[in-house]
Amino acid sequence: MMNGMAAVEGGNSSRHSRRGVVSQGAARERALASAALFRMLALAFSNPEPGLLRSIIRECGGLKIALTREALPAHFARSLKDVDREWRAVTIEQLTADYSRLFLGAGLVPLREGGFGDGSRFAGQPVDIADVSGFYLAFGFVLPDSAANPPDHLGAELEFMSLLHLKLALALQRGRPEHVRVTRSAMAAFLQDHLGRWAEPFAAALAERGAAPAYRATGRLLACAVGADCASLNVKPAKATPGAGGDPVGGEQLACPFGGLPGSVLEAEALRDGPPDRPPADYR
Repeated sequence: MMNGMAAVEGGNSSRHSRRGVVSQGAARERALASAALFRMLALAFSNPEPGLLRSIIRECGGLKIALTREALPAHFARSLKDVDREWRAVTIEQLTADYSRLFLGAGLVPLREGGFGDGSRFAGQPVDIADVSGFYLAFGFVLPDSAANPPDHLGAELEFMSLLHLKLALALQRGRPEHVRVTRSAMAAFLQDHLGRWAEPFAAALAERGAAPAYRATGRLLACAVGADCASLNVKPAKATPGAGGDPVGGEQLACPFGGLPGSVLEAEALRDGPPDRPPADYR
């Protein structure tokens, strides 16, 4: 009887173990797909150059595969389909003209977090730049000295979220629960204080300013992706509004880049894994 019970318990333990492996594998695949999604979004809002349309269409193809694998939420399907359709329809000349109209110079739609403010947070406040830079430094995300865009640029923040998802996938693959905890905590803090505040208002501003359909569709997918991450991490950021931010790096104020960072981000210094592998080819 004892031997029979032991066999049953052993069988149950084996099934639980297999479910745990499957669950962890699914979580890793979701993280890889999310990394690819945020990388594509960053690329979409970069300065239009030859080959950009082809790159976005290729990325959309990989993300569609991720949808069929249930590595991305099912409700992304419509937004992703819209992005694919509109980027196939637009020309590089149309995109370049709209990029200049919307984002360059004073810009109708700020491409920087410093162009959005709310209540007690003034648009362009230098401490925001320092805080974003502190997140980047803690996780080994380095903007090259030659980078044309500042740390609070949408493209930089989206690339950073892509890196965090890759870090999460790597931690899951290596079975490092402490790294998983720190990375998820950093994601939550970054969404709460930065990207989660202005992704949805940015998408709304694109629609209000009559952006090209390709940009409007991408903005909707951006809001969808950030919203899904906020929901999964139980984050509810206060939404920002477009404002006259002026020069975010002007003025006399200096701030320590680590001054306002949560403990989980500071812990990342000790847990740094180095650059993880890129997602599989299917997600590119």
